[in-house]
Amino acid sequence: MSQETFTLATKLIRGMGSSFKSCNCARQSRCPHPYAIRCRDASGRQREETGYSTQQGALDRLAKIYDEKRNTPRPQAELKRELGKQRFGEYASTWLTRQRHYTDGSNRTVNQLLQS
Repeated sequence: MSQETFTLATKLIRGMGSSFKSCNCARQSRCPHPYAIRCRDASGRQREETGYSTQQGALDRLAKIYDEKRNTPRPQAELKRELGKQRFGEYASTWLTRQRHYTDGSNRTVNQLLQS
């Protein structure tokens, strides 16, 4: 890991996210419960991950997500945001029209599955 990433992880700059423990232990630094992180990904959605045994592991993951977010090209990030706003039915109907290798029977079967 580069020194720059380590520096970002220890400073927790604005917009990077947060790391925490969701337990109610009096001494959280010594309890065995895992750390969790909360941040926004490249598509702008808030996400929460848990299961980090050390605080440094959680901070390293925050730094990695932040780097991915900062290095995602703008058109790709905008496309992810638009896809994230679509409802499942809307996305599924546009997805099905792009599946050119499906036969008519396959299209009917997939439509029935999507309807239910």
